[in-house]
Amino acid sequence: VHETDGVDYFFVSEKEMEDMDKLGQIVESRSYHTVHGTWHYFTRTFQMEENKNYLLITTLEGAISLQRHYGSDLVSVVYLFLDDKARLLRSIERESRQCSPNYSEVCRRFLADQNDFSDEKLGFIQNIYPINTDDGLEETMAQWEVYFANERKNLL
Repeated sequence: VHETDGVDYFFVSEKEMEDMDKLGQIVESRSYHTVHGTWHYFTRTFQMEENKNYLLITTLEGAISLQRHYGSDLVSVVYLFLDDKARLLRSIERESRQCSPNYSEVCRRFLADQNDFSDEKLGFIQNIYPINTDDGLEETMAQWEVYFANERKNLL
């Protein structure tokens, strides 16, 4: 609702999305049925340059599709996770700061995430590095630094 084209996302029409899909330019796509209507999301193909690192925040399906498209040897997945209670409470707190809080959307997203990030679905990811964010930013960053240091060693 409050995203800016070219900043938060790049918005295109459904026709443009369909055209890109026909040309094989979409790695993965998904439709979300929200209280505001259906919202389509997709990841467009991109060229990865050698000896460069890329960071992409995506869905679990997106990560699986990226690994299928580019190879799990080139696509590592860092999975940030949090205790369910803390995740729900943070979502409610974040929503409460909105001009018009929509708690039914918070509930819908929480339940969708429970399904989307089930252990069964996480099992489809190769080359995954889980980071527990329960203990705050400092501990999360320490886990990230260990992961990144190991990845850099693997590149050399």
